[in-house]
Amino acid sequence: MWMNYSSICPACSHKNTNGVLFCQDCGQPLTGSPDETAKESDMEQATEQFRQAAHHTDRFTRDSTLLLHIRNQAEPVLVELGETQVTVGRLDNAKGSTVDVDLTQFGALKTGVSRVHAVFFRGENDTLYVADLGSANGTFLNGHQLLVNDPSPVNNGDEISLGKMRMHIYFGSPAFTAMNS
Repeated sequence: MWMNYSSICPACSHKNTNGVLFCQDCGQPLTGSPDETAKESDMEQATEQFRQAAHHTDRFTRDSTLLLHIRNQAEPVLVELGETQVTVGRLDNAKGSTVDVDLTQFGALKTGVSRVHAVFFRGENDTLYVADLGSANGTFLNGHQLLVNDPSPVNNGDEISLGKMRMHIYFGSPAFTAMNS
């Protein structure tokens, strides 16, 4: 049984993409009305639906695609990681810096994303890791600032902030990627 979800967050008034179960900005469950308090069983059901939508797992396999859902962007950034690591940041032609995932078009400079900000890589047991690469404004995982060059495991649905640029991380299966490209 599906609950009636609103795309406007009752806590922060963020306009969310239709069909999401939790606010893409603050994580608040999106219930039918702002005054409605979800029952514990409803919350358990919503959490389960969210996990199913996030592809059932916290394993980041060789075939998985990294989806970076940047706050206030309609479409996620799809990243094929393969066997390598992927750097994220913003391009600076004057300094000659390059990254694998350029976030310039999403307001990276304005939100404090460094030229070479962070790196994602797959570690042992199909675990995805993120590490800050000495960025000026820090990398945050679920609100906690990461130490420079100290990898932290990332779970499906976690929130990452590069400076003030907030995004949620999802693991996409090959079928999901093909369906959404």
